Amino acid sequence: MLLRLLHVRHGEVDRAPVPVRPAHAPRLEGLPSHVPGRDRGRRAGAESDGLAGVKSLTGECPCGSLSFGASGPAVWTVFCHCTECRDWSGSPLSLWVGFPSESVVFGGWILWRPGKSIDVMRGFCGKCGAAVIYRDRSMLQEETYVNGLLVHEPDRVKPAGHAFWRERISYIACSDDLPRWEGYSRARRLRLVES
Repeated sequence: MLLRLLHVRHGEVDRAPVPVRPAHAPRLEGLPSHVPGRDRGRRAGAESDGLAGVKSLTGECPCGSLSFGASGPAVWTVFCHCTECRDWSGSPLSLWVGFPSESVVFGGWILWRPGKSIDVMRGFCGKCGAAVIYRDRSMLQEETYVNGLLVHEPDRVKPAGHAFWRERISYIACSDDLPRWEGYSRARRLRLVES
């Protein structure tokens, strides 16, 4: 069976037809595959290491149409409480896991939408609409962030802290001892439009 997939790697788009496994999502070559049936908590072959405790991971949107994988150590993992993340995700906070962009691959239809800043792009599943990807060109390095709650083993993702603490919803309890940043948790270049 051939399906048209939108593959994004290094910021380039390839719209060529590619073979797809009949499972929920295409297998991402070179990365561990997930257990059929989308059992998010028991995928074999997981590796841990690096800043965020994650060396490689795979995941997918709730409908399984958009899958992702990353290899190499994560550069940053953070809870985000900003209004924009809440608006896009429909959740009181988001969990983002960042990798160098060249180490992240996607399989499936990505629907790209601009964020509030001209520098931000957000990627959603083209079928179910789940928020999956965050990219910000104002970051000092080219990094791609994936939704940490959509990885196959979310308990492996260890956040480094809370970004945009000042925008948090007051009744959401966060009893951890992680650092809290009033705004961004990572250095940025001068932003074209402040969000």
